[in-house]
Amino acid sequence: MPFRPALPTEPGVAFIDLLDARCGGDRRLRERLLAFLHQWDHLADELPGEPSAEVYAERWNLSVPSTYRILDEFRRAFPSERSPSRILELLWQGLASPYRTGPDLGSLTAVRVVPPTDSRGAS
Repeated sequence: MPFRPALPTEPGVAFIDLLDARCGGDRRLRERLLAFLHQWDHLADELPGEPSAEVYAERWNLSVPSTYRILDEFRRAFPSERSPSRILELLWQGLASPYRTGPDLGSLTAVRVVPPTDSRGAS
């Protein structure tokens, strides 16, 4: 598992900080992956099942090779994952957690997560 939502007694880190670390501090890569995660999440809401790279490309008016390039970048950042679906599921769980405190829902990128002891997230 690449991470898990933090419990109230755990400091954790904001997902955006974990993503930044996974991108080696490359801001452009981080921003591409954030956009990719957002678009994948949006598309998943529109479909009855898991999105495919081809459906993603069609929906966002990209070439299939461009889609596979961003998917490859995602997989290098999260080598245990084949698609963004599980990452997004974990973030939504963290956002909806009964442990979450504060008056507003906040953002998926601000969800506090606990990375595994292996810094690359191998599971």
